[in-house]
Amino acid sequence: LRLTDVLGELAAERAPVSILTVGGDAVTGELRAVGDDVVTVRTAAEHPSTAYVPAGAIVEQSCSRAVALPLQEQS
Repeated sequence: LRLTDVLGELAAERAPVSILTVGGDAVTGELRAVGDDVVTVRTAAEHPSTAYVPAGAIVEQSCSRAVALPLQEQS
């Protein structure tokens, strides 16, 4: 499984997330959408905005919700 697969499941629930990028930027808010190369977050700031985070730049992600993922068979 790729990180974007897991985040895609969480985006369906608009889960609250915190993301840290390789550049040291932190983005916290509601996970809105996930594509193959970008993650969209509605920020949890006093004046909310939409942040587009390159998926390849994510080094750490946390979420307060659990998601059930399908098990993959090892060959």
